[in-house]
Amino acid sequence: MLLAMDVFGLTMEQWTAVGAVAMAVQAVVLTVTLIAVWRQVREARRLREDQHRPFVSVDLDVGWLLYLSVRNVGHTMAHNVRLRIEPPLTSTRPRPWSWEESTLLIDGIPSLAPGRQYRWYLDPTEERLGSDLPMRYDVYLDYEDNRRRPVARNEHIVLDLNAFLGQEYPEKGLPDVVREIRKVGTELGKWTDGTRGLLVHAVDRQTMENRRYRPRRIAQFHETRARKGTASAVREWFDDWQDRSGWYRRDKVEERLQRRRRRRSR
Repeated sequence: MLLAMDVFGLTMEQWTAVGAVAMAVQAVVLTVTLIAVWRQVREARRLREDQHRPFVSVDLDVGWLLYLSVRNVGHTMAHNVRLRIEPPLTSTRPRPWSWEESTLLIDGIPSLAPGRQYRWYLDPTEERLGSDLPMRYDVYLDYEDNRRRPVARNEHIVLDLNAFLGQEYPEKGLPDVVREIRKVGTELGKWTDGTRGLLVHAVDRQTMENRRYRPRRIAQFHETRARKGTASAVREWFDDWQDRSGWYRRDKVEERLQRRRRRRSR
């Protein structure tokens, strides 16, 4: 200590003050580090909870038909899912409307599993976009997580049909199905003879096969006659005819001999 006092020219009281300042700086650094670590832990916990929380979406599924869709796109179960829609849903179709009788929309959805979706049919899209009904709806959403902790309270979601004006519909839809069914009906109408029912053409496959075989057999006969003579060609034709007709098959010959023996024994 005397050496330090000689080097820096500080007294004992001054060294004590320097030590106190150093300890204070160390405490400040430690406090800042702890705060930073706490914030990181809190952020990691929040991210983990967000990744493992339910996430309920309310949207309009727009194609050739218009649906109201409620789906859980999160990773855990959602409970007590309740919707409040202003103004109330309306439709171009006559009442009763399906959603007015749905207990899921009236009393809420008790539980909504991850990936689970409920849909309610509203209108044909073209009719709805061309009507005077409201184009914008405000949805207020409430739901809870597995621990029955509130995840959303009056979460505001806007459903605006004006966003779909001018957009193209999917290539395939109900009109395409109707068009294809009409094509099938037109094609079936060609399969008649002017009366009711279908016109059926019976086909004798054996006759068709004989018609195809005869030109080939004649060509083969002329080829054999040119190479081996007429007798060989006739013999080959006769043998082939026996094979195809079964006239000279061994089992057929034995069957004919047995019939002759039975007739003679009588």
